[in-house]
Amino acid sequence: MRQIKVIIDRYGNTKIDAEGFTGESCVAATQAIEQVLGGGGKSTKKPEYDQPAGTDQEEQTLRF
Repeated sequence: MRQIKVIIDRYGNTKIDAEGFTGESCVAATQAIEQVLGGGGKSTKKPEYDQPAGTDQEEQTLRF
């Protein structure tokens, strides 16, 4: 299951954690959220980033 978590600490620092994505699909899925939050954050790629993206078309839901 694909999920995007937005974590905000008590100092207002944000972290976006994309789970269940492979390849560059996580970048596309989080891009709009990063822009809304002001961007400029450090990006860390998970091991799943190097896996080929799936061909399945799944519905993506953003929960806030």
